[in-house]
Parts: sequence; C-alpha cells; structure tokens
Amino acid sequence: MADGATTLPLTIRQRRGRVFWRILQVIVFILCVLVLSGSGLDPTDEPLLVVIAITAGLILLFEIVLRWRGRVRDRIYTIDRDGVRFATGRESWAEPLAAYDGVLWREEVRRSGGSGGSGGSHRVWILELRCPGEASHTVPLLEKRSETGVRARWEALARALDLPALRDVGGGEIQQRAPDDLDLSVRQRAAKGRLDGPAEIGTIPPKDVEWNPRDAREARIRQHSGARAVLFAFSFIPALGGLIAFWGHDQQLPLLLLATPLFGHAYRVAARYRIAAVDDRLELALEFGPLRFARRRFPIDDIEQIWTTSTGPAELGVMRIKVESDARSASLALLSRDTGDWTAAFIRHLASAPKAR
Repeated sequence: MADGATTLPLTIRQRRGRVFWRILQVIVFILCVLVLSGSGLDPTDEPLLVVIAITAGLILLFEIVLRWRGRVRDRIYTIDRDGVRFATGRESWAEPLAAYDGVLWREEVRRSGGSGGSGGSHRVWILELRCPGEASHTVPLLEKRSETGVRARWEALARALDLPALRDVGGGEIQQRAPDDLDLSVRQRAAKGRLDGPAEIGTIPPKDVEWNPRDAREARIRQHSGARAVLFAFSFIPALGGLIAFWGHDQQLPLLLLATPLFGHAYRVAARYRIAAVDDRLELALEFGPLRFARRRFPIDDIEQIWTTSTGPAELGVMRIKVESDARSASLALLSRDTGDWTAAFIRHLASAPKAR
C-alpha cells in the first residue's frame, strides 16, 4: 500500500502471494551456498558449473513466476477527483467518489499463526475508503500493527478526498467527523456545539467512582469487579496446572505459581485510575497506593477525541475509554458500563471547559 501518501492522484498496490516465492528463492540460494562450500570442487570443474547453472536457472524461474503472479494477482487502486479505478489481471471496475461515504478507521484482532489458533493474536489498525453500496469496492488504504501515525493519516486522507472521517468504535456504532471538524480539539468543538457525546456528569457518580463535587476536576475510577474476577480465574488456570505438575518436586515453586495470580488480583482490586485536570492539562494515571504508573499528560487544547467501546462478552458489560490527540493516546480499560459512560462524560467535561483566564 502507498503508506504515507495522501495527495491525489493516489495509487495503492496490494501485493498478493509473493512471500512463498521469495522464501523459495532464499532456500534455493542457501542450498547452493551449502553445496558450493562443502563440495571441495575446483571452480572450473564441470559438476560445479552445472550446480551453479541449475541454481541460477531456478532463481530466475522463480523471479519470472513472481512477476507474472504480480501482474495477475496484485490489486491496484487509483484514486483521483473523478473517483476510484481498480484493476488486476482478471478484473477491473470504476466508482465515482460519490459512491463512498468516508474514510473508515477500524481495529481488528487477528490470529498470529500457529496450529489450532495457538499462535496468539495481534491488533491491526486499518483505514478504508468505504463503499456502502458495494462492499467489494471498499478500498484498503492502510494496515498497520502499530497505531503510530494512523490518526494523522486518517485525517489527511479525509481532507484530501473531502469525505467524512468515520470511526468504528465497536458494537456496530460508527462515529462521523466532517472534514472541517478534523484537527479541532474537544474544546473547540464544544464551543461550536458539536461534541461527540455527553459532557454532563451530575452530582451522584456510580459506585466505582470516587469523586467529590467540590473538587470537580479530579476523580478516581475502579475497574469492573466482574472483569477482575474473570481475569483472576483465567490467570489461575495455568498456575493450577503448574501446581499439579510440580507438586512433590519442589517446595517453593508451587507456592510461587499460586502467589502470582493472587498478587495480580490484589493489585487490580486496589488499583485506581486517576483522572485530573491540572494547569490546563489532562492527567491520566494508574494508582496503586502512593505509586502512580502509566502516566499520560495531554494539553487540553490537543485532545481531539474521547470515545468508548464495548470489550468482551456483551453480558459482562465491560467498556474501554480512549483519549486521543495527534501525538499520543491513552486507554482506560475494564470499566463497567455505567462507570464507563460517567467517566467518558467526565473527561469530556474537563476537556471542553473554557480555558481559565
């Protein structure tokens, strides 16, 4: 893909099916080196020349096949003011820009490989030019394993195409920002009456919130008790397996295996998220007694978006809040639904307050 390009016309090339052939080329080359290094043959000997010729021929053949497959299988999208044109060796089509409703930013969790799904998973950040009328004509614009730079590119593409910037926040909800709203802070949008969500917090917070209305610029948030219990149960399973495996072989290791999930659960019970507005900055941190971890500081004028999404099974009602600026982002995870709604409104309340004079 054309990572980094945002000016029109924009050409995006999806390369497909090349990794296998590159691996074959490397394997053939390594085998050739091993044969040559262990043959003990003189470079002028005929058998050695035959080996070199066969190897060179195979590498050349793989390169020809690779280039042919590229012409046939690579997916090439060209985007300009007239619309989108698509072509491969087998198919082509065109759509006007009016057929697209915006530049969509979404996240996806994918398996990292391994048999039976045992290879773990990773998160992928994806930008797409979405075609609601014909899903197969949606254009992939960017795909990364890191969130760095995704927001800036999302905004730049929406401005270049003069289309809304769409954000998939989970649960089937799509948030929309107009091109002229991009790069506006929460404070600036509040002044225009265009906040993304509520900023009213009332006077009685949920039970997992420690907040004093007289000190309205600071709050402490506990994680969802149900989510903590689920995490404890899952972390206890491998510890129990290790306890059974090592019982009778070591006196200390089984106790250590049990202590690890117990300490983790105690930490999650005692820890609090601290949210505060100090000197026109929003401060987020995870507190454990007098200690503070994972501190994030945002100048309030830089905060562009505060959004919530559901995580885990819907029955559990667990939410995650994300605060974003162009330079950084921070998440508050494992919150109950009412706590998450209140916390998001509280952060909007702090971020949208007029600057003190």
